[in-house]
Amino acid sequence: MSYCRFSSDDWKSDIYCCETVDDTFMVVIAEVRINGAERTPIGLPHDGESRVYKTAGECANGLEALRALGYHVPQHAIDRLREEAKCSSAV
Repeated sequence: MSYCRFSSDDWKSDIYCCETVDDTFMVVIAEVRINGAERTPIGLPHDGESRVYKTAGECANGLEALRALGYHVPQHAIDRLREEAKCSSAV
């Protein structure tokens, strides 16, 4: 299941985030942004990197850290991960 894709919110997401088959959470950070019909380098420190988080809460924290650096991260992705983390801790 994906939480956000590069094309989310009219190409305003710099992040692809999904749950993997081994129940971890993968985040792929874009190298370029789509501005109209043009692709422009993002120019931030983690462009093109991938990360894997063990829990939804850790992934949400990671997305918030990327947002603080200037990456476009949809709020709905963070909210869904926080909700999933809350449900997991209640079990």
